[in-house]
Amino acid sequence: MDESRPVRPGAAQGRAPPAFRRQRNGKFVFAESEKGGNIRSKVAHLVAGVLLGASLVAVAFAVSSKVAAGQDPVKLAPQYYKVLLDNGRVRVLDYRLQPGQKEPMHSHPFGETVYSFTDAKVRVTYPNGKTEEALRRAGKAFWVEPVTHAAENIGTTEFHALLIEPKNACK
Repeated sequence: MDESRPVRPGAAQGRAPPAFRRQRNGKFVFAESEKGGNIRSKVAHLVAGVLLGASLVAVAFAVSSKVAAGQDPVKLAPQYYKVLLDNGRVRVLDYRLQPGQKEPMHSHPFGETVYSFTDAKVRVTYPNGKTEEALRRAGKAFWVEPVTHAAENIGTTEFHALLIEPKNACK
């Protein structure tokens, strides 16, 4: 048998995986790939790429978790929110915003259901700078898709509402 050629699987003597070849001294070493280049360096590059990708995902997850936690309206503006219930499924908030008051930019990552106790006029501002004015009517409930926004009471009455935030994405 010619020992300089890679050993094929199933060869009678000196079996080695196809990625190895046998040297004259009988030891097995990485074989050259069909397109050229050392398989060991290709494996090393693959492992490095996987580790780098996993590291980037971990960093992105950690940063996004901190951003989401940093935009919690209760932590950013506790003077406007009172937590009535907080469990593994929902958080229920009593919300009060007096005329002229502004709350900072915050997020409701899984959306929210809002029930308005009072009539109110609010200006909502989004991260891109877009604004909209909305009239909230007493006795009306509405759903808000996941959002990051700030709110300002531009009316003459207190905006009093009950907010129900799910803890997970709705299915």
